[in-house]
Amino acid sequence: MAKKLTNKQLLFVAHYLVCWNATKAAILAGYSANTAYSIGWENLRKPEIAALVKQKMTEQVMSSDEVLARLSQMASGNLIDILSDDDEFDLTVAREKNMTHLVKKIKRRQFTDKDGNTTRETEIELHDAQAALVHLGKHYKLFANVVQVETWRDKLVDGLRKGIIKPDDVLKEFDRDLATELFNAAGISVSQGGEAARTIPRVSPQVALAALAPRPVGYSDTPGENQDDSDGSAVG
Repeated sequence: MAKKLTNKQLLFVAHYLVCWNATKAAILAGYSANTAYSIGWENLRKPEIAALVKQKMTEQVMSSDEVLARLSQMASGNLIDILSDDDEFDLTVAREKNMTHLVKKIKRRQFTDKDGNTTRETEIELHDAQAALVHLGKHYKLFANVVQVETWRDKLVDGLRKGIIKPDDVLKEFDRDLATELFNAAGISVSQGGEAARTIPRVSPQVALAALAPRPVGYSDTPGENQDDSDGSAVG
């Protein structure tokens, strides 16, 4: 049977769940300040107290649906909803409508003039609706990340500019019109292609790009001379 907690231990748990400091919770619960550190440390290690702390924490933790619901209320919250009929902030109205969580800060000020007239002002700040919308948008993945897509043309033009790809090779792989377009984009004179241009069967841009890609050191275009070309069979 679980051991019943004393009133001091129950108070310790209540204060600990607010301040999360065992020593401070022990003092607030009525333990001596001289022994509060050791008492707080010991209390958290007693099974019955640890179990109650865990139970209370579980009760206080919001589910994912509750978090989304709270964010939705903050995003759509309106100050008018918590004002009285005379447009004054009314905490009772906010409580009745279960909307006190929308209020971030309340500041009350009172002024008295030289004639003794008193004026009261209440400043209310709600939680940031835009920030709540951003959190909701991220959760529902409404904001797509912009990704720059590099096309085969971009790669060819960049290779021409850096000298990785030679103009003659482009003329060999593409027809004259497309090659000229690529040269112009790279800022290269068409004459740099020289007399290398000749009529060959047209291939797809992807195949041409693969053909123009730099070869690894020791690579050979002769079939069977590269490791990747081998079928792995042993020659007896």
